[in-house]
Parts: sequence; structure tokens; C-alpha cells
Amino acid sequence: MTLRPHVKAHLEEVARVDISDMEELKKDRDRFQQRDLKGFNYPLQKVDDLSIKNKTNTLIRVYTPNIEGPYNLFVFFHGGGFVKGGLDSHDLVCRKLAYRGGVKVISVDYRLAPEHPFPAAPEDCYSVTKWVSEHVEMLDGVGKQIFIGGDSAGGNLATVVGQMCRDRKGPYIAKQVLIYPVTDYYSLEHDSIYASYNENAKGYGLTNGEMAQFWNYYIGEDENKLHPYASPIRAADLSNLPGALVITAQYDVLRDEGIAYAKKLFQAGNFVQHRQISGTIHGFLSSFPEEVETEEVYNLIISFLEN
Repeated sequence: MTLRPHVKAHLEEVARVDISDMEELKKDRDRFQQRDLKGFNYPLQKVDDLSIKNKTNTLIRVYTPNIEGPYNLFVFFHGGGFVKGGLDSHDLVCRKLAYRGGVKVISVDYRLAPEHPFPAAPEDCYSVTKWVSEHVEMLDGVGKQIFIGGDSAGGNLATVVGQMCRDRKGPYIAKQVLIYPVTDYYSLEHDSIYASYNENAKGYGLTNGEMAQFWNYYIGEDENKLHPYASPIRAADLSNLPGALVITAQYDVLRDEGIAYAKKLFQAGNFVQHRQISGTIHGFLSSFPEEVETEEVYNLIISFLEN
């Protein structure tokens, strides 16, 4: 399928920034965090900002749907290439997920690179997930049924947390939702094994150069680049992980590594549902919040969580 008309129009308007310059990265962070969400109103019972008691006092935002509890609990990790994003950048996504899915969403403000390189982000995300499991009653949750998920870098962190929960003997995670996830290290110095890095290298929003820069900021020590908690597809054992819904986009550099990860999860004996969304690009859930392809994804998520 060719690009959808609204996607093509969006790409013609978007100006790219040089995130290799730290000043430009800081400006891009501000723009990303303060995206205009006017006109979108999903009524919820309440939204609370909290600081949990862990090593870094991680901030979280809790979205309570406008229905009576108890609720399934969904821990959400935002995207942004591990270097930008936060509670505000994905506020709309979390509100809509709580409103449409009837789940209580816990959004995590994990530490960002390059100030806090790997493994700061996955450790923060695991810590919050563990905290949620220990405060199910306070959160009016349903038993021990916890879902995890995220988009892009957040999709990476979600599936990494799934591995960490398995490896560290808890907490139990029921399902994971991975939206155009990052699953493998990438560098411009080496040809990628994923064709989508060449096919969608430029002109479709997220570029291969930006992904290389994100990894450069995030990975810290070079030996970490293939660590399974950084590149989850590199894990020697992918068995006994939560059932997964994997969403990929046709015109996305990350498309093929998402597909490859879904296949590896399935081959390891896990339940996996994969859906590729045609005619669109990386980040479409936030860029086109009211378009039909985004509605399709929310419907997929809700169905996946309920069944």
C-alpha cells in the first residue's frame, strides 16, 4: 500500500532536527514533551501524579478509567529513542488506552540517556512494575494480573521488563503490548540485517541515522549493545514470556526487527499476535491519534487484553 494521504501530508510538513547536537536534542525534547493535544478529551475518573519510593524516586502518572474497579493494571513505557519523552508526551495515548480499554494505566517517567545510559531505563521500568505488583490493592487492581506495554523505545523496555520479570522470578506479567518496538542494536557502520533499514532509511519520519544516534546515546559501554536487556532479540532464551501483541508499521525502519522478534517469540513457544499496519510510519499512534489506523490498533489492544 502507498502512503496514506494524511501521512504523506504530514511528512511534507515535518522538519527534522540534528539530534547529534546536544542543544538541538534539548530543544527537540521540549517539543516532543509538549506536543499540542488540544481537542482530545477522554473523560476519566481521575489522573494522579505520584513519586514512588525506589532508588531514584521515579515519577509515575496513574490514569483511572471512568468505571468502577477493580481494574486490570497496565504499566506503560513511553517512546522517544531512550533520550526524550515523558509523562506529558504520551499523555493522550495513556488517556485513550484507559478510556477505551477500561484499564488503569500507570505511565513511567524513566530516566533518559545520554545523562543516564543503559541500564538505567530498564531498571527504572522494572522497579516500577515490581512496585505496581506490590501495591495492587492500593491501586484497586484485579489480583496479580498486570499488563505491560509501550511504543518504540517503550516497546523495547516493555519486552525487556518481561524478560527481567522472568529472570528475577517475578513479578508475574500476564501480557505485553509492543507497538513498533526497538528490538536490536543498530549502527550506521555496519549493514543492517533488516531490509527496512534500507527501504525506509529516509523520508518516512524516523531515519536510520536517528536510530543510530539514539543507540549511541543510550548504549553507554560498547559491550552492552548486544545485551538482551538492551537488544531483547539477542536473548539466548525467549521462552516463558508473556503473550505478546506486536504492532509494526509498513514504512518504518524498525518494521523488520519487530517482525523478526515476533517470530522468535512464537518459535520459543509464546503466544504471539502480530499485525502490520499498512500505509503508515513510525509513531503513527501519537502523530495521527484520530485516524482509522490508530483506531484499529486500539481495537486490537483492547481485544488482546480482554481475551
